Amino acid sequence: MSTEVWDMGTQEVLGAIYIDKEGQWFFQGAPIIREEIVSFLSQHLVRLEDGSYHIRWKNQDCTVLVEDTPFVVCSVTPVENNGRVQGALLNLNDGTTEMLNPESLSIGFDNVPYCSVKQGRFRARFSRKAYYQLARMIEEIPGTEQGFCLRLGDKVYPIHQA
Repeated sequence: MSTEVWDMGTQEVLGAIYIDKEGQWFFQGAPIIREEIVSFLSQHLVRLEDGSYHIRWKNQDCTVLVEDTPFVVCSVTPVENNGRVQGALLNLNDGTTEMLNPESLSIGFDNVPYCSVKQGRFRARFSRKAYYQLARMIEEIPGTEQGFCLRLGDKVYPIHQA
């Protein structure tokens, strides 16, 4: 792949990548607006055991600063069968879609929902729009510690505090 980011080719330059809490990618302070570049960078993103994020590609390693999570759920679409919600399709900030793993759903600081994405390798933060779309699918469970759940088909998934 030939991109202006990678053609610069130095670790110092590549180290200037940052992802804000809304999932916007930046290079040296300027937003990366080309979706194919964000998609490419996301595909090569790894999280190390110490919690740091790196882009690894062709023997190059670039540290990525992440304000909250590298992935953001931009929208949620209920998946229905016979008039019942059976799942939730997530649209992520890297342009990909995937089904919500309801067991990974949790609520963090300021009541922001999070879930696991990319086969459990990363956490994703729900955008405000996605939060409201998800909220339509959440039910209150009176008298329980969790208080709220997500009902998909015949299964109920309690939502835990992170």
